Amino acid sequence: MIKKLALAAGLWAAGTLLVLAAPAEAGLIFFDNRADFEAASGLSGITEDFEEANVAPGGFAVTSNPLDATTNDGVFRPGDIAAGLNISSFLSQLGGILVLGDGLLGPSKRVGAQVASDVNIISLDPPVTAIGFDLFAITGSPSVSTTLNIRLFDAGVRALGSTSVTGVNAATPTFFGVVSDMGAIGSLTFGVPGVGEFIDNITFGNAVAQLPEPGSLALFGLGLLGLGVAVRRRRYTYRLSPSGLTRGSIHQLARDGERRARLSCRRTPHSVVRTRPIHGSSGQARG
Repeated sequence: MIKKLALAAGLWAAGTLLVLAAPAEAGLIFFDNRADFEAASGLSGITEDFEEANVAPGGFAVTSNPLDATTNDGVFRPGDIAAGLNISSFLSQLGGILVLGDGLLGPSKRVGAQVASDVNIISLDPPVTAIGFDLFAITGSPSVSTTLNIRLFDAGVRALGSTSVTGVNAATPTFFGVVSDMGAIGSLTFGVPGVGEFIDNITFGNAVAQLPEPGSLALFGLGLLGLGVAVRRRRYTYRLSPSGLTRGSIHQLARDGERRARLSCRRTPHSVVRTRPIHGSSGQARG
């Protein structure tokens, strides 16, 4: 029986390892920390920081809508924007892309929709499986925060999923990152009516690192625990080996002898019952 239990536990642990080896359920994994995002995606460094913009410190400028690697309008020149990245806005169809200079609501240049009611769009061609960037929001006061809803789409503009990012303000950057294993990301949108959203320090590309899932890690731990219990039981179980009595069985037999001796003493008062020593162990009782 014990062997069967040990075997069952071992098979369960082995099955757990097979679950870990199988592909994880597809989904979107979101990050609010750049270091965690880079560790999970295998990407590092900034792909686009908009520092090539021709904007005076403390000033601003309006550039083309959309903004991409072909833009040539005096604010950006061809090649200034990373290849594959396209930034635009829609709803009003009136504004361009606003570029804030160094020192204006922050230490570095950043871009966003010129009209506060517009929705910002980041498009990626070719699509990628990972993107992260710093978010800022102008709400009327640098210290007032807002919540931004971000929606993600594949290359065919089919919805992949969405999430909310809280605590976004103009004074400090709020990082947003996502890694997809359910299909490449072709675009994402964000915007709140009456709030000016800006982005900076974009990193994008195809994830190269394997993503561990909390559920799989928990199963792995449970499998190891089951295997450990089985080994522990097997090590200290009362059993006979081909070569004779084991240490565990000797101790068990000695305890059994002492128990029988005590029972005999109760049945036969005023007598002494001795048990035969087993490899140096003995048990005796007096009436």
